[in-house]
Amino acid sequence: MPKATGFLTLIDLNDALISGLAPSNPTTGTLWIDSSVKPNVMKMWDGKSWVVQSLDLASLDKDANDKIKNAATTLSNLADDSKIDITERSYVKDKLANIIGSVLPSAANTLPVATALDSGGKGEFYSVRKQAINIGIPTSDTNYIAVATQYTNLKTYLEALTPIDAWDTSIGNKDKVIPINPTVWRDTWLKYYQSVDALSELIQAKAKENVDNQKPGGRNMLKNTADFIANRMWADNGSGPAYPDTSVLYNGKRTIKVPMPNGVKYLDGNILLKRDMYYTYAVMVYGSATGAGGNLSPLHFWAHTSKDTAGQQVEIIKYDQSFPAKQWKRIYVTFLTPKDKDLFFTPFIFGGLGTGGTLHVIEFMFQEGNMVGDWTENPDEVQARIDKVQGDLRLTSPLPTTISMDSSGITANTGKADSFARMDYRGMYCKKGAIQIERPDGYNLIIDGTANFDMGVSSHEPPFMSPGVNFNAYWYATRNTIWSSCNYFTFKHTGRYLVFALSLAIDSGSAAQVKIRDIYGADLWYTMHSKTIADDYYVNATIDLGVPTGQMRYVYLMLASNSANHTAYARVLSKWLER
Repeated sequence: MPKATGFLTLIDLNDALISGLAPSNPTTGTLWIDSSVKPNVMKMWDGKSWVVQSLDLASLDKDANDKIKNAATTLSNLADDSKIDITERSYVKDKLANIIGSVLPSAANTLPVATALDSGGKGEFYSVRKQAINIGIPTSDTNYIAVATQYTNLKTYLEALTPIDAWDTSIGNKDKVIPINPTVWRDTWLKYYQSVDALSELIQAKAKENVDNQKPGGRNMLKNTADFIANRMWADNGSGPAYPDTSVLYNGKRTIKVPMPNGVKYLDGNILLKRDMYYTYAVMVYGSATGAGGNLSPLHFWAHTSKDTAGQQVEIIKYDQSFPAKQWKRIYVTFLTPKDKDLFFTPFIFGGLGTGGTLHVIEFMFQEGNMVGDWTENPDEVQARIDKVQGDLRLTSPLPTTISMDSSGITANTGKADSFARMDYRGMYCKKGAIQIERPDGYNLIIDGTANFDMGVSSHEPPFMSPGVNFNAYWYATRNTIWSSCNYFTFKHTGRYLVFALSLAIDSGSAAQVKIRDIYGADLWYTMHSKTIADDYYVNATIDLGVPTGQMRYVYLMLASNSANHTAYARVLSKWLER
């Protein structure tokens, strides 16, 4: 009886490459979603060129389709004489090896169970079900379940055959034959291959749906996401503090070294999510070892109706969180928020490697949309740097001045009749006898002889402290690992520089983060330290507020510990405006 030619090979979608440029070094069967044209087009490398694809498995991959039909037909033909001899058992053994990913010994009495194949990482059974998960097909889908059901039925049927196993090709049993019912034999094999065929076609349909539903990303909502100078925004989540590291650089930039397995937590969490919206969380990662990843690790997150609450009340659409050892890879997870709930999002790096493992990470990205795009910086951070540069440049030209000396005294003017100063033996003269002094930056310090400044800074009484912050002797103290308010301060913006004289400390073995934030959420000053009370550590936090406006301003002094097992301390020695 003839044997089918070749082995059944299904297309490895995993997550089709999405790019405006063709992938380099493709292998036969590689899928590429060409985003340089609208609508996007799915293509497959046939060994020589990129071929546009359709949804029908026969036209998408004729070779794969033919092999499924060929294998099913040949296996059916084996049953024509109602018995399976040594030659036919050899073919059965080949087909089972293709399904389970390894050659079954003749002495084996059973086939692997479906759960073992799912975790085995090889074989047709594992490949097609893994592709389905990666492309976004839920494990509850009937086509996904059917492959396991029909494989189990095939396993049960083959194991019950006598007097030897259907894969036994041993010399001692070469003359034995296995009697079978041809109808049951054909039906059992055919149903398994039909289930694989159905799931394969569903994978192609899902891939096209993913292309059609692509939504480009929006602004990066996370801060301090690359070229790390300090570990600002990222706190210890239980395995020890993460810190900026230069031993593993990415494009010449500093990365954060994250200890596993508990990783880090983003301090400015509880980001309000829009309803019925796709979001993608991504990061470049370099692992000390290979990581299998999952839908919630190492990119982990909370998305819940309550703030600071564990759980994911979203539909995870797709993800790729596996990574090789000591190579950079961008991993991601995409989810869809519900239509009827407001959720709060907090990101983590959590899991992915066991105790003792490390991840170097950079280019954190959290944005609207279901496309994994290139990293961009948070626009608020970009604008803050622009504002600082503009302020530092002091873009004010000196005013042209002429000086005259006559019987009226010495007069300095700028060519404007109402802008001059005159000095004679009587002293300084200003129009109408009033004195007006304008600062170099344009702020009127004295108007009509009246002072226009108040250099004091007032604090809230009693202190405006977040839950978990308390007094410990003469310190504000907390073990909170999220930003927590120590107090609230008000002042009139009459000096350019706001100064807080602070004393800071942390229990030995961890680090603390301190910042001053305004009521609009802008971070005005930040530091991280590991000084203990015994170090007697002091710092003057000096903030350039820009040209004075005379308007009221409001700020918080905020504190966070990098570990829930270590107390962070802060006290305000003095506070003032100057210059």
